[in-house]
Amino acid sequence: MIEDLITSARLRLEQFTGRNFVEKTMLLSTDEVDVNVVLPFGPVYEVDSVKVYDTYGDLDETLTADDDYYLIGEFDKYVKFESLANGAYMKVQYKSGYDSDNTYPLPGAIKTAMMRQVKYDYDNRGSVEAEPITRQVMNMLSPYVWVTL
Repeated sequence: MIEDLITSARLRLEQFTGRNFVEKTMLLSTDEVDVNVVLPFGPVYEVDSVKVYDTYGDLDETLTADDDYYLIGEFDKYVKFESLANGAYMKVQYKSGYDSDNTYPLPGAIKTAMMRQVKYDYDNRGSVEAEPITRQVMNMLSPYVWVTL
């Protein structure tokens, strides 16, 4: 039961912050093909593939890292293309999240916020009046909320 509470709290807090607290492979599908494509749910540490599709959904081309595109940024990253990709939409597969090898360690404030949310969820299990995320936890996580500029 406690594992379910932890997972549930983590998923809600990830959604609230727009960040992955654990390592995940993400897939961004977008028809907003531009020179710069922002990758949500960071921190992003690797792009696996960038594929461009035509209007019929057929693969038009697979782009090459450090030739057709570059991963730009220190923490919150985006893909910068050498030229505007021709196609109807693209799919970018990438790895993101705070990781276990200390490249991007999970900040202590996020750990504490998760523990407080789990405790609140446990104390209020079965209550129809329980908040999905407590105000205190939201305040603790506010510095980590992902915002695109």
